[in-house]
Amino acid sequence: MKVQSFTLVAAAALITPGLAAFHPGAAIKAKPPVNTGFIIELEPNASINGREVGEDAHSAFHRRAEDVLDYSVRHEFKNPDYFYGLSINAKDDTDVDTLLALPQVKKVWPNKYYDRPVPVGSSRRSKTVNPSVPIGVQSVQLRAAAQVVTINGTSDVLSSLKMTGADKVHAQGLTGKGIKIGFLDTGVDWRHPALGGGYGEGFKVAGGYDFVGDDFVGWNDPVPDDDPLTTCLEGGHGTHVAGILAAKDPQGVGFGISGVAPDASLYAYRVLGCSGGVTDDILMQGFERAASDGVDLISMSIGETTIWEGGSPYIPILSKIQSQGIGIVIAAGNEGDTGLYVSSAPAQDPSAISVGSVSDFHFATVYNAAGSDGSTIEYGRVVPLNASAHFNVFVADDDNGECVDQAWDDAIASFPDKGSVVALVTARSDCYYDILDARSNSSGFTNVWAWFPDTSDMSIDEPGANGAIDTVKVKKSEASKILAGIAKEGKNFTLTFEDQTVHQIDQPTGGTTSWFSTFGPTMEMSLKPQVSAPGGTILSTWVTSNGWGYAVISGTSMATPHLAGCYALVKQKYPNLSPKEIARRLQSSATPLKQYNATDILTTTAQQGSGLVNVLRAVTSETVFSATEFNLLDSAGPLDRNFTIENLSSSPKTYTLGHKPAAEVNGLPNGNSLDINDMFYWALNFNPIYSEVTFTTSSLTVPAGGKATVEFTITPPTVDVSLLPTYSGLITVTEGEENFSIPYLGIPYARGELSNIYTGDLKNLDVSPVPPSGVPLLPFISSSDAGIRNNDKTIFTFPAKKVAENQTQTPDNDPVLTIFIDQPSAYVRFDAVPADIASNPAYNFTPSTYGYLPESQTNATVFANTPVTTPPLDLGTLDHVAGLKSYGLVGLLWGGDVPHGTVATNFRGYSVYSTDWSWGVVELANGTIYQLPNADYRILVRALKWGGNMNSSTDYDSWLSPIIGVNITDPGYPNPWLTHVESGASGQVGFFNEGYWGIPVDGSPHSHNIFIRGNYQGQMTWVLQSVSTFTEFHQRPLITFSSLTDIEYRMIFDAELVAGSSGENFLRFAGGNNLEGPNVENRWKWNETIGALASRPGHQGAWGYPNTDALGLHDYFEWCDDMQLEPFLDVYSGYSLDGTHITGEDLGPFVDELMRELQPWSVKWVEIGNEDDFGRSSYPERFAAFYNAIRPAYPELQLIASATGFNCLPDPFPADAWIDYHEYNVPENYIVNFAQ
Repeated sequence: MKVQSFTLVAAAALITPGLAAFHPGAAIKAKPPVNTGFIIELEPNASINGREVGEDAHSAFHRRAEDVLDYSVRHEFKNPDYFYGLSINAKDDTDVDTLLALPQVKKVWPNKYYDRPVPVGSSRRSKTVNPSVPIGVQSVQLRAAAQVVTINGTSDVLSSLKMTGADKVHAQGLTGKGIKIGFLDTGVDWRHPALGGGYGEGFKVAGGYDFVGDDFVGWNDPVPDDDPLTTCLEGGHGTHVAGILAAKDPQGVGFGISGVAPDASLYAYRVLGCSGGVTDDILMQGFERAASDGVDLISMSIGETTIWEGGSPYIPILSKIQSQGIGIVIAAGNEGDTGLYVSSAPAQDPSAISVGSVSDFHFATVYNAAGSDGSTIEYGRVVPLNASAHFNVFVADDDNGECVDQAWDDAIASFPDKGSVVALVTARSDCYYDILDARSNSSGFTNVWAWFPDTSDMSIDEPGANGAIDTVKVKKSEASKILAGIAKEGKNFTLTFEDQTVHQIDQPTGGTTSWFSTFGPTMEMSLKPQVSAPGGTILSTWVTSNGWGYAVISGTSMATPHLAGCYALVKQKYPNLSPKEIARRLQSSATPLKQYNATDILTTTAQQGSGLVNVLRAVTSETVFSATEFNLLDSAGPLDRNFTIENLSSSPKTYTLGHKPAAEVNGLPNGNSLDINDMFYWALNFNPIYSEVTFTTSSLTVPAGGKATVEFTITPPTVDVSLLPTYSGLITVTEGEENFSIPYLGIPYARGELSNIYTGDLKNLDVSPVPPSGVPLLPFISSSDAGIRNNDKTIFTFPAKKVAENQTQTPDNDPVLTIFIDQPSAYVRFDAVPADIASNPAYNFTPSTYGYLPESQTNATVFANTPVTTPPLDLGTLDHVAGLKSYGLVGLLWGGDVPHGTVATNFRGYSVYSTDWSWGVVELANGTIYQLPNADYRILVRALKWGGNMNSSTDYDSWLSPIIGVNITDPGYPNPWLTHVESGASGQVGFFNEGYWGIPVDGSPHSHNIFIRGNYQGQMTWVLQSVSTFTEFHQRPLITFSSLTDIEYRMIFDAELVAGSSGENFLRFAGGNNLEGPNVENRWKWNETIGALASRPGHQGAWGYPNTDALGLHDYFEWCDDMQLEPFLDVYSGYSLDGTHITGEDLGPFVDELMRELQPWSVKWVEIGNEDDFGRSSYPERFAAFYNAIRPAYPELQLIASATGFNCLPDPFPADAWIDYHEYNVPENYIVNFAQ
């Protein structure tokens, strides 16, 4: 017997408390399904001629790390000119302090995962592989040579170049020639004629590298190679970026488009596969490789909301790259619907130019269809529909339920040729998305036309977004013509497409900041974005796999290469300028933009930066500035600033100084509104509330080649600070026809001087009953089961008890803390503290705000005749943080470089947060997670003030809750088998089992075996007693030790009784209804059943009780090993017990989930689904999707279908697959049919 020791202070194993955000986008969204490890910066030893003296830092790290860590190396960075360190895979519970204590370690960051960039407005679902075809088919079903369309017409396909003056710069002979542009993205289809049709020296795409390969999704092993070619249709983003940078359609080919720097050389670094995302260490490799290849600038349209500047591993690498004269241009992000302070990494890095988006004036690819009634209908599509096509039209009316499978099928059944039927829907309904995923397979149609309001911009999906479905967009006024035609001609109304010429339409938001463009600034108040460029509905190149080669998409992803192209043109004109000098030219020469639908309000600089880039002015200007942005931080008082004007011309120049105020924007736009989190409030939240600017002089003359200093004072506006306002504007400098502007941004109050725990009223969080007079409405504690606010002492029972009448689980009766942090706080703690912490002089603590009436409390009682129960815990041995003792953390919000533990969530402030305290568990600073004993506690919230010292108790704003009584009825959930017995101790430890669904056991004989694993060697007695009366029914001494020595006993059962003697040769898992779950969300998720039991979230079981997942996937394999049985793995196939069928593109993530499940384990048999004739209508498709994914990757596996009948199986059924037939019948039928 292999004895394993275990230790846990106090009660049983636990789950980590979770944090749920009310405010959208306030927390980091990207999280991979698996651990992606850490990035570690090392301190190199002293070097001679570039070589380290003595043992190199990496060797020293590994020599020591092997003794204290379970880790593997992902990548080693060994060039100190860029980044010196490594990335590692490590366990989820790896302690950052342990890493920091290792030799040579300078800094540690999480290796973050970034979602792949998706065009704004795309109807593409979260898709990874195409489940309808075997893996690999997309890569081989390609044309032998690149082919693209040729389109003629009147559309101004160079509109975006004209917006920024790039066309006029080209006319001056500046086309980017001699400039090397590196870009990190999904790779590039260099076969495209507009991109040179080749790869390597002498071609437009002159170099690059593929770090990942087609099948990389962000957490599996990359497969690098020297060629960044991308051919999968889903990987066209990088080709679109390449086209904006430097495309040049040959004469008579394509649309006649041109990139911003059409003669620049491109270096493509592929960091994204055909699906999925990427991690920091891959991106950092891309930056390092691009810099070492000698590029002049690096453009990247990838990022993720991180809010705070601090805590970024890119700071060291990007600053070193910039210091070598290489410019860095990165997309600001597409989170404009989330409001202020949502900057993205790594765009927010000080060395990067962060780029916002501006809508193009025109939508470039519009065509005319002819109605059979003589009407002409404009439609948006990349290329025109086939001139010989002849379509009928079916109108989908959401109100009549045509989105329902059968109703949809019935409605179009009368059209014999489903491939020639257009389904007309509204693009803003759920029906639009539902039909794209489900209706085509069942109904046979392949064309969807979606209409949108005439006041909205035209947008279309990127090629490949919707699989076999072809999507077209039309304005509502155009859709009305179709409806009128149907009213006249009924089902005989048709559309034809003889007119193949392209034209454009105006965009209502053209020339204004795109609604989706991310707002800055950073939480530290750096201006991000700094400048904007065309990014809304941009026509550019795409992969050539479908024969088109073009797409029209939107995002700051498109604005970024445009700005990078402008950078290249300036670099060509002024090759000796530094990256900072070029950035200053681009900023100061930009054109400030007015807010959409406003006649005289400029968009806040927090969203547009300095405005729309004007590259013509940037390359021709003979005036430069020492500063081109002013980050005014937070101050209510007048602020004195200055900058220097330098006249580079041969003549004196006279400059006139001025001020253009921009919109004031509130971080809390409608704090008393029911729609506080309505995304559209940000578009309406621009106010003409302005600062004042005074100059020491209104104009000044600067001699030829001379400099002069401008001094000015900005007086912030007087505003309601409770709305969390920001103000902004631009300092203008005019000389003749030359116009320059310098943006500024500030907060009109000192953040650190205000309370940062909001105690006002938010009507959308109305919870009753109201508190007593004198107690603030916020924060508050409520009961999760009823949503009732708790103003007095409340006892919470963990877990909720089952209801005997219907044998279902009541909602968890957890305490829920709701709080609004209305100033940025880099550290917000939720601690469990003594109930008398504020009344007992021994603690010497008074909170900033009480959640109860403090005068109602004494040392002994809180309310009349309500005694306080003190837990049997020694505070002296527990946490002592910022001058206060605590039983442990309930939750933690953090930002930037602030250290954090497992219960932490990245946070920006300015948001409502709610934390559900489950199971009464807390975490200590040393990482120990334990369940509190039954007693009375309070939750203390402490929010670090802006600029405060986290170790100083006076730098926190605090709130103390009413008493929370912890009553744990099942102290072991979710791991009821773990306890700690001190040496020499006596007394009782126990495990509670209230029975199975209340089944009576009186008067029936029962036999029980109890098995214990551990290193306890003393006397033990087993006692059976009543949980209600504590009457002892039986007791007997234990223990008999196992005689087996060759079985590890990894599961808690007696393997000696069952190993090799079960009479079977396999064990099926995790099959049955447990696998399918009551719904998709509560299916059995293999990756949530591995790791420490305390970290397993569990799920609602199929029969109404919670499943702890204490028997997880890894446990199952160990179980099979101990029992000497072969594992028979049953896997989820897209059907759950509520009748949900997952089909089409929606299956992609589930196929990926399965492929990750199979990768680490050794298994012979894999069964796809469980009795899936219950989902018979979709099982052939679903089985094929999983079969086609597994078979080429694991040809040795025996794949099995599961059914209780044979009418649900694919036809033809794969010859190498088996069928697991489950028979349900009465005994008599077995006898009758015995011979069969």
